[in-house]
Amino acid sequence: MVIEASDKEKLDEVDMILAAEDGQIKRSRDPKMCHHNARQKCAHCLPIDPYDEDYLKSKDIKHMSFHAHVRKLTSGHGKGSQVKRPLENIRCAINLNCPAHKPYPKGVCTKCKPPMMTLNRQKYRHVDNIFFENQDLVNDFLNFWRTTGNQRIGYLIGKYQPFADVPLGIKATVAAIYEPPQTSSLDGVELLEDPNEKDAFFLSAEECITAGYLQSKNPNITEYCSDRYFGSKFVTVVASGDEQEQVNFHGYQEKNQYGAEVLKDGRPLPVEFLLVDVPTGMPKEPQYTFSPPRTARFAIENRDTMGEIQGGTNLSAYCAEYTLNEFLEQATNFHFLLYLMTNHLVQFSEVEMQKLCFAVSTQDREIAIEWARETLNWQQLVALCHEQGHSHASAAASTWSCKHCTFENTEQRPDCSMCGLPANA
Repeated sequence: MVIEASDKEKLDEVDMILAAEDGQIKRSRDPKMCHHNARQKCAHCLPIDPYDEDYLKSKDIKHMSFHAHVRKLTSGHGKGSQVKRPLENIRCAINLNCPAHKPYPKGVCTKCKPPMMTLNRQKYRHVDNIFFENQDLVNDFLNFWRTTGNQRIGYLIGKYQPFADVPLGIKATVAAIYEPPQTSSLDGVELLEDPNEKDAFFLSAEECITAGYLQSKNPNITEYCSDRYFGSKFVTVVASGDEQEQVNFHGYQEKNQYGAEVLKDGRPLPVEFLLVDVPTGMPKEPQYTFSPPRTARFAIENRDTMGEIQGGTNLSAYCAEYTLNEFLEQATNFHFLLYLMTNHLVQFSEVEMQKLCFAVSTQDREIAIEWARETLNWQQLVALCHEQGHSHASAAASTWSCKHCTFENTEQRPDCSMCGLPANA
């Protein structure tokens, strides 16, 4: 079930905000170079364009923003002759319906074959910064790797916002991490998106292929291209250890095109040539779109292999952390909401989930409390999980371990059913 997912053909809100801005970088009066009064302007204090190379170098900005790149392509022709759609997607396919000759491969001409292309270094990026709201969501994700030592893939959940440090820049703010169904090992991950169609991915030298595949599934919708899409805002963050036994985060984006400034024979091709670095960081003061965690944390989805199971005892312990008046804080949890939508014990209706999601998105405490009181499915789910927790506790209490052979006996008897020695010896 998906509640109000964003339309793939809809422009992102951040793109509409930046498209409405002029993007000019304001400069104050230079006391050494400006010889005019405060109301006048000269070449040393006039606003400069967001793609000005000298300004970007002075700020140590390696790649201009996507919207600055578009302004550069559309400027210099006057308002009446501005190019409205300067971007064009690369097509490397042969036209099989060319009327001038027989279909390929029996015939080919200059009109139907792919054009010659020159590969250049990409000078812009669709996302200029990746911003994790707090360390808790990162540590929750890393706990799988710390416990099992296996690789893990998670989808970053959040929103795109304007980024003031880069002219017309875009920042990806991460509020949660969703971990899809997957099987993992020390050097690889297999995503289980579709039971009937499995794709294997390996986070080693081929991580670039993984990022490119996922990036191509999430195109960037834009009005500046006749195809209505160009590139992607999908970013990839790789967490890895360093020589000081610290965890480092590196953000990347696949380049739309690959290009090298220096002609040099290099085999094998280094994957960093195909990537655009995206700075990644966290704030000094943590921010929380979702509620900060308490003592009893709600389990993360698809972690059955490490014994982390949602529902049952976990849901009962999580609910015990909150009172009815605090149900809004309890529901403001990404993994909790996802569990309600996907659990197999009690199926919530779309209307019920929409009401709860509305209460969470607007932080309306009265609606959240009303939902908890009046939704019978929620009360039934809590009762079922509470009953499951009691049954698991009683089952665990009925077993005992033999002191001699360590066999786990499931029956209450005076001797061990495996070695026959007395239980109290």
